[in-house]
Amino acid sequence: MFRDERHFHCSEQVLIKINAENLIPNFIKEHLKIASGFGGGVSDTGYICGAIIGGVIALGIKYGTDGTEDLRVFSEKREKLERMVQRLVKSFESKFGAVNCQGLLGFRLCAEEGKRKYRELKAAGKLRCHDYIDFCSKFTCRLLEE
Repeated sequence: MFRDERHFHCSEQVLIKINAENLIPNFIKEHLKIASGFGGGVSDTGYICGAIIGGVIALGIKYGTDGTEDLRVFSEKREKLERMVQRLVKSFESKFGAVNCQGLLGFRLCAEEGKRKYRELKAAGKLRCHDYIDFCSKFTCRLLEE
């Protein structure tokens, strides 16, 4: 996804897609800023897929706690959010076989070799990142509508 010359990472793209559905209450540009460092499995390190993280951020915006709730409400909100995040992660892993970017791509992006391979696969249309983004966006939208 691009705006002008700007390419958005998977975590940012998930938030942009969900926000387009008007399912994130009070979405502000700072929410997108929070997602900025998570592309490529946390800044290209190959850890958890940024698309999943984008979904988790969206769920946290709507269902997370801010510490001002009484203890019962705080615990209920925390438990609900954890269940939703677990559903997202488990469904993603069941569909794609991994949750880490390195496991999904087969390499890490932080080395020059990984960046080169990524560009080659992208040019050849062999990356599945758009599938991960679409899955996380749609699955998270369903959770946000519950």
